[in-house]
Amino acid sequence: MLKSALVSKAHLLELPEGREEALRAAVGSLAAEVGLDEEEVFAAVMEREKVMATGMGHGVAIPHAKIKGIDDFKIAICKSSHPIEYESMDSVPVRILVLLLSPEERVRDHVKIIAEISKKLKFSVVRQGILDAKTPQEMEKAFLN
Repeated sequence: MLKSALVSKAHLLELPEGREEALRAAVGSLAAEVGLDEEEVFAAVMEREKVMATGMGHGVAIPHAKIKGIDDFKIAICKSSHPIEYESMDSVPVRILVLLLSPEERVRDHVKIIAEISKKLKFSVVRQGILDAKTPQEMEKAFLN
């Protein structure tokens, strides 16, 4: 499920500083690649962030939102060379952000795919591979490893 959800052209090798700016960049990239309205997607992601920040720990955030009108999951892998303050569970700033957009009606699968992403990113070798990647393809390969 993860591999088919990855949108390679939306992966970002360098996020801007600041949580909101980083989220806006990730959303902008993914929304543009899959033909969604950036402002609507950004509003949905920020609404979810208000409920609870999606910083999972170990320098990773998995912002996500359920989006009306998409028929499948969409994922963008993004990274930053500088730490981004993010209200993470462990208070560690974020350097890897994996944005997930889900079909509104696939709630059970939404939870499953977040768990899959989280499971992959708990391994330091995967996180380091993403951070060391020089191309979006290398980030994707490290993530799927």
